[in-house]
Amino acid sequence: TICTKNNIITTDDFILYNNLWGEDYATSGSECTYLDYDSGNSISWQTSWTWAGGDDYVKSYPNAVLNVGAKQLSTITSIPSTWKWR
Repeated sequence: TICTKNNIITTDDFILYNNLWGEDYATSGSECTYLDYDSGNSISWQTSWTWAGGDDYVKSYPNAVLNVGAKQLSTITSIPSTWKWR
């Protein structure tokens, strides 16, 4: 579980960010991101938030990133992926 701006969750293949880069625009609220499942090449995660105020501004951008390590971009030919929204 991560509930602060700069914390991350790492697995073998992914990095999960809470990304609260716009939280200062809110008048109140918070956000937490949870890693539910990790099977190596697949993760399941969710975010819960209660932002109020600052309606014209994005408060956060939680996301998961495939951790490919230090590679030259031209060596990556594909990154097959599947998303399931619930």
